Amino acid sequence: MPECKCGQIPAHIKIIKIGESEVGIPDLNRIIRDVYFERLNKEEMIREELLNRVGERIFIPAERRELYAQALLQEYLRFASRVSKKEAWQQGLTQKKPKKVKGWKGLVSLFKPRTSKGIR
Repeated sequence: MPECKCGQIPAHIKIIKIGESEVGIPDLNRIIRDVYFERLNKEEMIREELLNRVGERIFIPAERRELYAQALLQEYLRFASRVSKKEAWQQGLTQKKPKKVKGWKGLVSLFKPRTSKGIR
């Protein structure tokens, strides 16, 4: 995995789980966004477009192509569900404002003081 001198992975590289391994894909968020706004209507077309665009950035072994397709489609659907909830709220189709996803949610909860009834 490419790392900068500070030992962290650059922000434009998204790490996803493919099979049993984790793979860093440059500009994956942008790729998914661009494919989403093309409004492709068939799952197979979406999978092929994602594979083609990611294949321009990294090498995808032929024997792992299906694993990559499944993982990329899962990331795509996660993105699409967040965007569709936000669009529905903006158009007034739902009263419930979408929740913002917070990073390090589990870590933050470690530092919150635990309280029980009557004790602070």
